[in-house]
Amino acid sequence: MDNNQYQVLAMRIKGSFKEYQQPSSECSIFKVPIQQRRENDDSYEPHMLAIGPFHRGIDRLQAMEVHKRIYLNLLLNRMEDDIMTTLIGALKGLEKRARKSYAEHVSLESDDFVEMMLLDGCFIIELLRKNCIKSLIKTDDLIFKGLWMIYSLKRDMLLLENQLPFIVLLEIYKLTKVSSHEEEILKEIDEQKQHQITIALRDKQEVTVPLSEDGNMSPSSLTSTKCLQHLIRTFFEDILPGSKFSEISNGHKHLLDFVHKSWHYPKVKKGKHEDWGHIRCATELQEAGISFRKSKNPILFEITFQNGILEIPEIVIENRTESFLRNLIAYEQCSLYEIPIYIFDYVIVMDRLINSEKDVELLRRRGIIENTLGNDEVVAKMFNRMCNFVVISGEFRYLELFRKVNEHCHKRCNIWMAKLRHNYFNSPWALISFMAAVIILLLTSAQTNYSVLTYYQVGPK
Repeated sequence: MDNNQYQVLAMRIKGSFKEYQQPSSECSIFKVPIQQRRENDDSYEPHMLAIGPFHRGIDRLQAMEVHKRIYLNLLLNRMEDDIMTTLIGALKGLEKRARKSYAEHVSLESDDFVEMMLLDGCFIIELLRKNCIKSLIKTDDLIFKGLWMIYSLKRDMLLLENQLPFIVLLEIYKLTKVSSHEEEILKEIDEQKQHQITIALRDKQEVTVPLSEDGNMSPSSLTSTKCLQHLIRTFFEDILPGSKFSEISNGHKHLLDFVHKSWHYPKVKKGKHEDWGHIRCATELQEAGISFRKSKNPILFEITFQNGILEIPEIVIENRTESFLRNLIAYEQCSLYEIPIYIFDYVIVMDRLINSEKDVELLRRRGIIENTLGNDEVVAKMFNRMCNFVVISGEFRYLELFRKVNEHCHKRCNIWMAKLRHNYFNSPWALISFMAAVIILLLTSAQTNYSVLTYYQVGPK
């Protein structure tokens, strides 16, 4: 091979670099790591709705593409004649930033990419609006005719691979907003805020403000952001298995990121993962003298241990729960060191507490788990498999909780009580046998004492 052939090969290799570029540091929409997908591929796949480029064009999702065009047509009919041109122009301007949001190379041509943003973005905004402003729903709207479609759409819209950049959604909302609709939304926001303040003052809790003033945002943009956030919170509120949203102002990257940032997470002292070790499962902890109690705290992640009582907020397990938690964990894994890792930390705690269906049954009987799936074994397997092939971050939010629980279990008196419960109190018959042995021992002791006392009172013959 001469120098000319070397140069040709070198140019061909260099030419391939343009096709496979380094992902932008701004990327926030990832494909789920293959190892995690293998554990439960269905949890990461859309059932009805494709959003963004990763699942675009799949045959089984084409029915919803028709609804996207119907929703876009209805939106255009409500707006001015030139709104389509305005939307396309605005999205063209956002195309470069939007492409940088995807960690994988998007091969769509410019016009196809803009069309995708237009159809997907307008569908999401219209769906959010109709959910909040019922007067927009037509009688022949099949999506809102039955609960099952909305139920499935909410699941699909919170998949990591099924996202559209938040800047696209906000721009579409701004350009298609109607003053009367926005006034209605703002009125609802004020009513909810007043209700929250009343509840907080009654319960002596901290009062939170929905949106902080951002000096870089105009009053109009601030209002639009506030309204869009309210629409999102209202739409997804029922899918959160625990506490509802906190109030976060801006900086959202997409819908899944919005939920992750807006969900309450524990602000506790973190520790290095090599320091925290493990805790026993729920049934073993109960044998060691630890009681389980449903916490009154509505924040799902606020797990506390005090005076031998482990208080855990209730979690409702339904068909979408595994997919929801898995996609949040995958997002944390792909965004390591950029976002707080708290969903996975919570799942670690639940995984340690649950080894079998007996542990699920115990937590269910204590009101900590509401199992709408009906099968405790399914819930146990869900939590046990969710941690597989997930990298543990450098810090752990429940370090102090684990330390307190383990200290309790290692106390000599608690170890003795654990062995006693395990050996003698693990079944009614074992308990009856133990009590019979104690009674026989007491009677024997009493008889011996009686014989000794009689001997000394009467004296030897």
